[in-house]
Amino acid sequence: MSPPGRGLLARRASSALVSQGITAFASLVLQLVAARTLGAAGLGLYALCVSVLITATALYTGWVGDSVTVLDRFEPQIRAAISVSVIIGAAGGFLAGLAYLLFFGGGTLSAAFLLGVLITCWLLEETGRRTLMARQEFGKLVANDGTYFAVTLLALAVGWLLGVPWSLTELLGAMTVGAVAAILLAVIQLPRAELSALRPGFAGLRTVAAFAAWRSGQATMRPATLLVARLMVQIFGSLAAVGAMEAARLLLAPAQTVISGAGSFLLSTFVSAEKSGERGRTQKKLANRAVWALVAVVIMVGVVAAALRGPLGWLVTGGKYELSAIAVVGWAVYLATWAATLPYVTEIVARQRSRDVFVVRLVDSVLGVVATLVVLAAGLGYPWVPWGMSVGGLVAAVWLRQIAVRTRPDARIGGRHRMSRRRTGVAA
Repeated sequence: MSPPGRGLLARRASSALVSQGITAFASLVLQLVAARTLGAAGLGLYALCVSVLITATALYTGWVGDSVTVLDRFEPQIRAAISVSVIIGAAGGFLAGLAYLLFFGGGTLSAAFLLGVLITCWLLEETGRRTLMARQEFGKLVANDGTYFAVTLLALAVGWLLGVPWSLTELLGAMTVGAVAAILLAVIQLPRAELSALRPGFAGLRTVAAFAAWRSGQATMRPATLLVARLMVQIFGSLAAVGAMEAARLLLAPAQTVISGAGSFLLSTFVSAEKSGERGRTQKKLANRAVWALVAVVIMVGVVAAALRGPLGWLVTGGKYELSAIAVVGWAVYLATWAATLPYVTEIVARQRSRDVFVVRLVDSVLGVVATLVVLAAGLGYPWVPWGMSVGGLVAAVWLRQIAVRTRPDARIGGRHRMSRRRTGVAA
């Protein structure tokens, strides 16, 4: 298999960014609706619900989505193991959403049920999305994400026209309708070969788990850390403090969109490079350029967000409360550490070394949670929380780069060549 040309890579990267942009913009619109209609406390509760959704999605995607992308999804035993994982994941997602909002979030029974249904539908939608990514059909992915966005907005508009007030239940319900529409479209978009022979089985589960267990754990670390941080802000402060912290994060949404879109593109590209036998030098160039480009985007967005905090803050909150400059800059620092690690993470995962990334992310998360606890216990307040969570990211950025460099094919060959010359007495 010959590597794709620059033009094709550029088109795929553009489509991946557009796809992620649609998803992020849809999320931003819904968060703005929550911020302007539900107030700071309402936004805080909505943010916690979405945080549970994102954490469940990360766990599921790391197990199912990345297995679809990296492993041979057409091998019968692996295919059966992925199929049973989809069923277990969807059921577990429903129970997680129901339990969180009913017992810990203080929501109503209808909202708790809807959150469970939303997570289930979202995970099934994500299965279709990740299959399109694995096929590198990013144009279809754009159409799929666009359908979710359009149908979600349509559901909100219909509810408003019928006189249904926008509430947490209304927002979760609209997102569920949009996810169902995206699932139906994925069934149409994918060829029969992707949808046939989906017979659940456990025979290949050990093979899938050998790769996916570490990957899903690693992928869950960041959103789980954010969820824990938000819960700590609620415990030490209030739901309104969670909402104020989230409102500051919304100003950095464009940077987060670029990073997330780049992650989808980079993983499939590195996997393609591994399968085509490209040398590590090509991977090194792509990873290093991606790091510099993503960090530059974060810095630019952070500068603009900090400089225009006043008018942008009014757009988010409607003037109901002020955004903290410390929190805005802190979120920029946090995203910069994410941007500096993401290309190396995707490069390492493409080599099926998920355990290495898991260990780094575990240390990253523990340091972030401990630093956040220190910040809140010292009474510094929610604006300093993203600064605390950035501590682990700085350590992870250095560590992951070292792993990526060490595991590249040219590094391994070069190391063996130097060792051979030393053994034969030739100076290196």
